[in-house]
Amino acid sequence: MALTLYWGSGSPYSWRVQLALEHKGLAYNSQRLYFDKQEHQSPQMLKLNPRGRLPVLKDGDYVVFESVAVLYYLDIKYPQPPIFGSSPEEAGVVMRGLSVGEGASVSARRARAHRRPRPRPSSAARR
Repeated sequence: MALTLYWGSGSPYSWRVQLALEHKGLAYNSQRLYFDKQEHQSPQMLKLNPRGRLPVLKDGDYVVFESVAVLYYLDIKYPQPPIFGSSPEEAGVVMRGLSVGEGASVSARRARAHRRPRPRPSSAARR
């Protein structure tokens, strides 16, 4: 079955899955979607992922989304070489790295969401 990866440039979550596919040496069709054109929110994409987020991996008729879920799927379906390591210790290191990345990303999104616009100085104050 052919793998198709729908991804967006600039998305670390998409990069994570692209790296995993390359690490495993799996052939896949690459479908770049443009965030500025809202292609990830198209009706076709919302059928694949109702959340309208990337990456999305399609393997035949099966669709999986959310980057860690995709990584887990790939590691179970295509076990060699492993993504999550070959020992409990290696798996712990990999999961710690994924968790740190998730935490940093969530913190950055929260900071952007709560950022207040700076008040502009009045024209009298600029003189």
